[in-house]
Amino acid sequence: SILTRKLHILNQAVKSITNSNPSFGERIECLVIDVASQESVRAAAKTVSDKFGTSEALYAIVNNAGTMFTDGPDFSGELKTTLDVNMYGVVSVCDAFIPLIQKDKGRVVMTSSAGGCIGISKISDDAVKQMLISETVTWKDVCESFLNPCMKLAREGGREKLAEARLTVVADNIFSSYFISKAALNAYTTYLGKTHTNLVINGFTPGFIETDLTAHFRERSGRSGSEMGMQGPEEGAKPAMYLLFAEATADFAKIPVSMRPAKNVLPHDPTKGINGRYYGSDGVRSPLDVYRGFGGPPYGD
Repeated sequence: SILTRKLHILNQAVKSITNSNPSFGERIECLVIDVASQESVRAAAKTVSDKFGTSEALYAIVNNAGTMFTDGPDFSGELKTTLDVNMYGVVSVCDAFIPLIQKDKGRVVMTSSAGGCIGISKISDDAVKQMLISETVTWKDVCESFLNPCMKLAREGGREKLAEARLTVVADNIFSSYFISKAALNAYTTYLGKTHTNLVINGFTPGFIETDLTAHFRERSGRSGSEMGMQGPEEGAKPAMYLLFAEATADFAKIPVSMRPAKNVLPHDPTKGINGRYYGSDGVRSPLDVYRGFGGPPYGD
């Protein structure tokens, strides 16, 4: 199934897929969904369950919806909108769709960002930072100690108030709301992986991908995506495909090239309780609080 907020994007995606392989057309189900609306999410989940049943109707879900603002005069509004899509929307989708996932081998994949690591690196409140990267973090912790204070401070005084509370910095951070949302998403992924041990749940960064989301980078620089080192969307999809389909016990050489990042370690082994992790665009496990570049050494246990 393909779920998106805009019907014309659905139609474009289906056309692209069926042009490459017409037989895929009968296997694609399309639903319009606004992840920022709990009513819309619940309606989409009901549509799926009505058609496919409530028992293990899905193999996996990929949370890919996202938005990003540069910091502007309405920072509190931008933060709320960003969190509604990038964070609370993910929670709504997981709450609604995880009950429909296959219980013994289902997967959840979170499209995150290196911005989450950058966001945590900007936090100088050590208690908050350690909470966000802890393997025992809870969703309640994330809300009460990070997201709720961020939103409250943003309403009271914008980004400067968050900086005073040591939850971000002002000088060199122009995507504060995005960084906050992805830092929280990575922590939520950790939490979800520990509370749904029967599923394989991990997050990843797709890398620097040329999409509508990164258009402002091109506009600000006056350069093309390729001149800035951006990759095409097909490259950004590779780590998602890997986390969706690669088996922990598989021989890496047997994984299709279309799913294989350039450098890799196998991302998970559910039999050993390895879950709720964050991976780079090269498929290698990465830390939550430090940016690890493509091809760098994997983050150890």
